[in-house]
This record gives sequence, structure tokens and C-alpha cells, in this order.
Amino acid sequence: MKVGRYLMMVLFGGIVGGIIGGLIGVSENINLLDRNNFANHHYVSIVSTIGIVINICLMIALFFVQKKALSYKRKIDNDESDTDADLYERKANIELLKSNFITYLSIFIGILVVFLVAIGNSTNDSDQLYMLLPNIITVIPSVMYGFFIQKFDSRYPKLGEKNYTEKTLYMMDEGERHIALVSMYKIYTFNIIMLMAAGLLLGIFSLRTNINQAPGLLIILILFCYNTFGYIFKIRKFYK
Repeated sequence: MKVGRYLMMVLFGGIVGGIIGGLIGVSENINLLDRNNFANHHYVSIVSTIGIVINICLMIALFFVQKKALSYKRKIDNDESDTDADLYERKANIELLKSNFITYLSIFIGILVVFLVAIGNSTNDSDQLYMLLPNIITVIPSVMYGFFIQKFDSRYPKLGEKNYTEKTLYMMDEGERHIALVSMYKIYTFNIIMLMAAGLLLGIFSLRTNINQAPGLLIILILFCYNTFGYIFKIRKFYK
């Protein structure tokens, strides 16, 4: 396992290094972002409309997934068999995960629309407003999730409630808490690596193309500091 993990890290480093080298080579001859001015009104309308339709479909799918999850929870309360109750509990939790996935997917679609319009350098104010509609729609799934989670399990704290994370973890049993914490820690460490790589790539791109990427680098720097130092300080206070 250790050898396999080491080889994966070497492979990952080679891929990142290759991407950096490729960007350096390309940026010396081609200024991609300055030449990409293809985001006309027709393009923005199509991309934004597709994003709106996808998010509406996701919202409908979210309604049925949440309805299915609640039906499993009702079966748990009405079923006296422990075996069937465990089965319904697993199915309800799977539907809960689907609900989370759909909610975040709708947010991803909204951001993706903004990205696709931004790389085309749209300068029309009405087009820029239209591209925000898929993001505005994502408010509805978020509100739906807030109502759903309270019906799914009344022990869940309300969104935005003080100590939300601690209260959510406290209501889990030991096994669920272990799975959640291990998963989150793995994602945390991967995020740190990605932020480092993103800062390096954006910095090199900025220097080689003479396109000021200071705002993007500042955002990455803030996220990196918040993730690394914020984590250390939160851990440290428990040892005081």
C-alpha cells in the first residue's frame, strides 16, 4: 500500500509539473484570455438557458428524492421489525445523501455558467445579469433542504444556527461520526494541496502572460490561510 501510495504521489506530481510546463510554453506564444471574446448575446443566452433548465430539473428531482426519504422515515416509525427498520434507515440515509448531492450540483451548475460566460469575456450588462439567473434559482433548493432536514430528523440544528457543526456531529453515533470525520479530513488535506497548486499555476500564468491575476491569487491566499491556520487554531483551543 505504501509503495502504491508513493507511486500515486509521484504520478500526481508529474501531471502537475507537466501542466505547469505546458502552460509556460503556451503562455509564451499565445495570450488565450485576451483572444477569447466569443461570448456574444446568443452564446450567453444559450448557456444561461441551459443552466436554468438543468437547475429547474434538478429542483424537481430534489423534491421527489426528499419525498422518498421522508417516506422511508415514516416506515421506520410504523415498522416494528428491527431488520426492516435498519433497512429503511439505510435507504433513508442514501436518499439524504442524494438530496445533498443534488443541492450542491445545482450550485455547481450556476457557477459553471458564470465561468463559461466569463472565459468568453462578455461585456454586455444585460447578458451578465442573465447569467446570474441559474445561481438565483439555487436559492430554492437551499430553502427546500432547510425545511426537509428538519422533517427528516428534528434533532438537526437549523441552518446558520450557532455551533451548527458541533450539534450535527453530536447527533451521530460513534460509527457515523468516525466516517464523517475521516472523510472530511481527507478532503481537507486534498484541498490544501489543490490550493497550493492553484496558487502556483495562477502565479506562473500571471507572470508569463503579463495579465494581472492579483485578485485571484488574493482569494486563494485567503482560502489557504483560513483552511490551514483556522484548522490549527481550532484544534489548539481544545488543548488550552
